[in-house]
Amino acid sequence: IEGSEECNICLDACPMHNRISEEGIGKILGVYNARAKDPDILERCQDGGACTAFLESLEDFVSLGVTMRGGMPQPVIDAPRTFSGTKYGATSSLSFITKGMRDLAFVGLPCQITGIELARRKGLLTEVGLKVGLFCTSNFYHDSFNGVLEGRGIDVPGIRKLEIKSRLRVTQENGEVRALPLSLFDDCVLDGCRTCLDFTSFYSDISFGSAGTKDGRTTVIVRSEEADKLFGEALRKGFIEADRKVDLKQIMELQERKRRENG
Repeated sequence: IEGSEECNICLDACPMHNRISEEGIGKILGVYNARAKDPDILERCQDGGACTAFLESLEDFVSLGVTMRGGMPQPVIDAPRTFSGTKYGATSSLSFITKGMRDLAFVGLPCQITGIELARRKGLLTEVGLKVGLFCTSNFYHDSFNGVLEGRGIDVPGIRKLEIKSRLRVTQENGEVRALPLSLFDDCVLDGCRTCLDFTSFYSDISFGSAGTKDGRTTVIVRSEEADKLFGEALRKGFIEADRKVDLKQIMELQERKRRENG
């Protein structure tokens, strides 16, 4: 970067410049097939709602995630169910963190979690106390993503839920459900996603996703000692139900596919 020869912090913390080199899906203390127990969370969430329920169980953290406003994703610090469900679109969540904040549970994609981890190694972003990662194959430029939806007659501000399986499933507030081919969104993929190697949020304390479990459930990978304790508390307090029935092989295969296609 011009004019910054004496300071390489931004370069050292850049997830595109410092791609993960380790094999596999990172440190694992436990893998769970989980589901929220609150019916309201299940109504609005993607899959099993375990991420939202876990965040609601936290007593010593405030949660930073992404909500939708006027069809656009916006970072926000609020009650976790405010930003439950999946949003597809780039956000400036990291820039939302300001000095003086404490004990943030940051919910983000692999690239964001990597950026936080690398910055923390430089003594920065100490405001983040818990890195909550999400599984991710790719993300989208929200303007072009919304443009495709609108071109198919979908009212973007009226979307209640988005889910990606083999197709993009769009549920609107009026109950109407549409399923669109993923190929429609190929030109909407963020440039950085085309070189990203991380599927499961390698550097998170705990990560959540749909791969490895059936519809209506969430896969949870616990990676740090603190997250292990906090997830156990969420189970004991009745926010989440969980078992160990996870197809770890499927998760590994998706991780290796992303590494192979983008490496």
